[in-house]
Formats: sequence, structure tokens, C-alpha cells
Amino acid sequence: MNPYASHFVSIRPSRVETIYLSDNNTVSVLGEGDIAMMGPQGRVLITDVLFVPNLSHALLSVALVFDKGSRVRFYPRHVNIFAADDSSLVLRVPRRENVWYV
Repeated sequence: MNPYASHFVSIRPSRVETIYLSDNNTVSVLGEGDIAMMGPQGRVLITDVLFVPNLSHALLSVALVFDKGSRVRFYPRHVNIFAADDSSLVLRVPRRENVWYV
């Protein structure tokens, strides 16, 4: 989920309309699309990301990364995300305090 329209390289209507937060509040989903990021091997496309403008930060679901066949490995100061097709390193994300910022 991402609140920043400028991060999307493409966006379309979403089949999801509402997200329920941990405090039982809800936020509206205004679309779904793809986000491009730069990784160690070049451009990485993260697909099917929900556009949720009322979030404070972008969130990446580790479960969805696994569901797409990729692997995630956590270390004390960073996390690595590996490609589904050839296990190459796709993203290396630093940890700041108790959060990994993609």
C-alpha cells in the first residue's frame, strides 16, 4: 500500500475499496498499480500496489512478496528481497530504528 501517487508508474481501478487498520478505522483505496524502484541489479517493478492516500507511510506486505514467489531475509541492519525467477538480489532495504524503509 502506498499513499504517494507520484510513486506509481501506472494506476488503474482497484477491486479493493476499503482497508481496515489495526485500530478498527478504515481508509479508502483509490486505485491499484505498479511502482518502479532502483535495486542493485537495476529497475525493480513492484506490481499490484494499492493506492491509499490517507496512509502516513508506504507499507510492503512480506506475505504478498512470498506469495509472488520471492524470498525475504532479515538481518539486524537491513533486509534483502530476492527475485522469484533466479534468486538474485532485487532490493536491499536499510533498517532505521525499528522500521525497514523501502
